[in-house]
Amino acid sequence: MSAEKKRLAFFILSSAAFALLILLSYMLYNSTERVVMDSLQNKIQIPFQRHIMLPVFFQGQFAQKTAIQDSFLFHPSEDLSNLWVKVNDKILMRRLGFHDTRNSSYPSVVFNCMYDDRPELPHLRKLYSLLTFTNGLAACYPLEYWASCGGHPAARNRSVEIYYNYILRTESSIPEPPLHGQISFDPECRSLSKTIPIKDNTTNKNYTYAVCLHKSIYNLTEPEMLVHWVELNLALGVEFMTIYLQNGYIPESYYKLMIPYIKRGIVEVLDWGLRPPVIPGYTKFWGQTAVINECLYRNMYRVKYLGLYDIDEFIIPQKLKTIPELLKEVEANSIEATASSSYVARNVFYYDRQKALPELKQQYANDTIAQCPGMKLPRYYTFTVRNDFDHLQHRYNKIIIKTAAVIAVWTHWTRKWMNGYTGEYHLSTDDALVQHYRIPDKYPLTNFNVTTFSMSRYFNETLKGIIRNICTL
Repeated sequence: MSAEKKRLAFFILSSAAFALLILLSYMLYNSTERVVMDSLQNKIQIPFQRHIMLPVFFQGQFAQKTAIQDSFLFHPSEDLSNLWVKVNDKILMRRLGFHDTRNSSYPSVVFNCMYDDRPELPHLRKLYSLLTFTNGLAACYPLEYWASCGGHPAARNRSVEIYYNYILRTESSIPEPPLHGQISFDPECRSLSKTIPIKDNTTNKNYTYAVCLHKSIYNLTEPEMLVHWVELNLALGVEFMTIYLQNGYIPESYYKLMIPYIKRGIVEVLDWGLRPPVIPGYTKFWGQTAVINECLYRNMYRVKYLGLYDIDEFIIPQKLKTIPELLKEVEANSIEATASSSYVARNVFYYDRQKALPELKQQYANDTIAQCPGMKLPRYYTFTVRNDFDHLQHRYNKIIIKTAAVIAVWTHWTRKWMNGYTGEYHLSTDDALVQHYRIPDKYPLTNFNVTTFSMSRYFNETLKGIIRNICTL
């Protein structure tokens, strides 16, 4: 036989063997699909509306995604268009979903949605999600509007709150964590959005108390304020902090100041990106409510108590030094506190009236601050005059939530919580205050009749950290 005929015979035999291999794989897939489907249906206990089974040799690409569930959200993001999924001109989903297993009898998949619902109220669009699992199986599930966050209609118009925040979840229990989901208006999920990775409940952290900066940073002019915020929170017993940056609206200097804290594993900085061209124009604080609720869900397995407040305010214990000490004492002495889903503290504005902390006059402080010429001092060193407790300002309370309990949270209180918990527990003004160091003055015509140096407790500790992280740049 000639060499050419040998090559032809080898090609024919090889092609036949490959075709046989494909046929056997397909037969094996068909024979096992029913077993896989029956097993998953028994776990989920619903009829599937639509399912897809991917061949075995394609499934590895999905398994690889588990290692990068949310890495693309961290600053600096490689592609800002990946931060949000546009379902249509009115509906956007943050490009990270969550497998919520806090209720063991009803584990579900949760999505964080921003919705310009004004033309459609009271009828919201029905949405569905195609969920893809680690074994390659995909199924279509209806979603429900589980909770909502935002102002009432009059307040929305006044504050330009174009997009309302909705927490969506699967209507059926999802025991197994999916790899990703896609959003659709179609009950059979035939027309789909981009994929949204699903974060599972695994964590190697176990923090007692963490905080989130409760809106993305976009309009500040003093980067060192972020260092002041981090250092005081550390002194207050905070173990971990989550910060969002509004891409393109904030100098890179804010992020650079956080790099030492990121390296220490105590701060994470994520990109937010809810701005044009993702949305047509401004919406209240560029989606503050969605920031707050994403921070809840990304921390629900690694944090017990989560504080939510702004860069110029802090929840300060009035007798004890740290928040964990305060909450431990409150829960030891109150059944109501133990049953609550969250804690709120009353707000009080502090003002700059030329009465700084006495520690600033000490030689040690002068020598230390001299190491950093031109450094701006924290407002909590120089603002010591505040109002009494009988003023309108106290409506502006801030909140610490129990992550195991809360479904949705707004700026000042919880909107919905799990069965078995109650609403907010109000901390007394003897126990804690929200000390708010705002510029310019808010309510400047009230009586400034209280001067307090309670922040002296944190002076030495915070000053060392501030000098170390600002003056070495």
